[in-house]
Amino acid sequence: MGINDLLSRLPGGSEYNYSFFELGWRGKTVHIDAAGALFECAAAFASDFISGNHTPALVVWARKLVYLRSICGWNMVVYMDGRTNPAKQFEDERRTQRRLEAVERNDLRGQIKNTPEYYAEAMEVCKFLNIDVRVAHDEADPQVSYVSIKGLCIPVTIDSDLLAYGVPKICIFKLFEKEVFRIIDLTRDDVEEGEYKLFDLYKAHGAITFQLYAGCLGCDFTAVRSGIKGIGYEKFIEAAAAVDGQLPAATLAASLWRSFPQILEKNSFDNLTGVEAHLQEVVDVYAQGKVYDSEANIRDINDKLISPASPQTKQHMSGTVNCRTGEPHPQPFREKLLSLQRNCNQLIATTAADVSNIEGIRLPASRESPVNCNVTELRNFIACRGGKVGGTKNELVKTVKANQFLEKQVSRNYVQRDVNKEGSLFHKSINSTSSSMAQILTDLHSNGNKFDTKTRGLIALAFRCHEQGLFEEEYANIARVSPELPPDLIYRSYAHVGMSLQQKSIADSLKRMFMANEVTCHALALLPEERRAIIFTKCIASMKADEKREKTADNQTKKDEYTQLIELLYEDTDRETSRHDLGVFVKVGRTYCTKCVAGQGDCRHKIGACHTSTPYLCLVQLGKDI
Repeated sequence: MGINDLLSRLPGGSEYNYSFFELGWRGKTVHIDAAGALFECAAAFASDFISGNHTPALVVWARKLVYLRSICGWNMVVYMDGRTNPAKQFEDERRTQRRLEAVERNDLRGQIKNTPEYYAEAMEVCKFLNIDVRVAHDEADPQVSYVSIKGLCIPVTIDSDLLAYGVPKICIFKLFEKEVFRIIDLTRDDVEEGEYKLFDLYKAHGAITFQLYAGCLGCDFTAVRSGIKGIGYEKFIEAAAAVDGQLPAATLAASLWRSFPQILEKNSFDNLTGVEAHLQEVVDVYAQGKVYDSEANIRDINDKLISPASPQTKQHMSGTVNCRTGEPHPQPFREKLLSLQRNCNQLIATTAADVSNIEGIRLPASRESPVNCNVTELRNFIACRGGKVGGTKNELVKTVKANQFLEKQVSRNYVQRDVNKEGSLFHKSINSTSSSMAQILTDLHSNGNKFDTKTRGLIALAFRCHEQGLFEEEYANIARVSPELPPDLIYRSYAHVGMSLQQKSIADSLKRMFMANEVTCHALALLPEERRAIIFTKCIASMKADEKREKTADNQTKKDEYTQLIELLYEDTDRETSRHDLGVFVKVGRTYCTKCVAGQGDCRHKIGACHTSTPYLCLVQLGKDI
């Protein structure tokens, strides 16, 4: 997709990033080409999608939009592909052939295609979330380029063609859901001349450099995907550098013909005119792409009016008709869209409504054990809690059991306190009622002089919360009042899973804690006037290094247990901007862990305690009354 061998030849093309949040685009307008993102959502559940069940893909799409809007703070405008671009007929034929070959080898992912119906459903999700969504005149690439250039915005896309349309800076993703992307910034002034020769040509000649490069090395608009076979990066640079003055198609064609006539003849070019015509055809596609303006007038990429708005163009841009043909949707599909409108909240599945009204909130009464449920029932149960609904049935069963473990009312475990010879207070957990949370906090407070200043202040604050009766211990109540816990806060502040960000899987790191035989004591205290929360928890170790020598009744190795205090700071939110007023955690403050060195430090256990505050593991709680 896009132009062959382009990105690695430009500044930023070899530098991958892994967090949309870290871009710092809160409050900025972000134009998104949805085609690549929607394809990725569908491919993750290829079997369901091919059978006509788009719901799993739409769940992922909805959750990601909520994250980008509520956590990253983007003001998004989403664009869907419109009518088929005639100039793309060769690429369409190639893709059709690849899908047929995928059917023969039973490659489900290779059979995926974004359909008009899928686009229409994805648009309904956007509308439910109050996200501006529009259909492009033909494909979304020129449309997103047009609005990004006019609005001086950075678009998010999977397609490098936007650079050839003239966009100076793009965010191009490799994996949308996992946020693997590159930033290509053609406005940089810190790149030395000669470091990126193609970039030097761009600075001298502009976007036509990439248009001609696409004609030589291949793109979606060339009859052969590889463009002119035998003309690669080095030969293109050599031919372009030999041109004096401007770099139109005619002068580059002449330079190529002088330098590489044999290669051109092998590509069936009989004369210079044929080479020029080939290059000019590609240039014209990029220079004359059709787009809609904000009023649904049809313009070219350079803002020249082609035809005024009409009822048909307005309907097409708004997505109320088939995005490919412009024809009304059939009545059965219109009824399906109406049903989706009424039930979009179930895709998000993190509302403040009565949970009994949410599909999948409970397993069928006749099959209360996850093992006895079918895959659809398991997926409904997980989807309504914001979880990933892919995987085998055994994996789904494990995820359901993990959620059930978190949500059931648990018996309380307590800890017996002990002071080590160095003066740092540690706790060894036992299953008895000899010491309550109140007793633990009282004892910590009375031994405050044994801690550093920050930890002593944290203990004093937790003790004050206890005296004022602010600690809530019931999971159901915590889930109703806890602010959002953004995943990026975990990544940035205290996750300790693997050696790189790509290995930091929250779900995997918590799995062992969720499935522990023994359960934990957990409480949350909110201090709204101070915009902070205090977490008190007792966890069972998940690390093999924390195993004890003792055995349980079923001959399993016992694991250490530890107590934690964690301070989290949060900011207020409102329903207008974030669709809930629960607040959002923004920073981890002071911490104390009895398993690690008392007081401050890199505690590997923080991640579990914080995530237990939001037991549904959702990306955001909408707080929308249904």
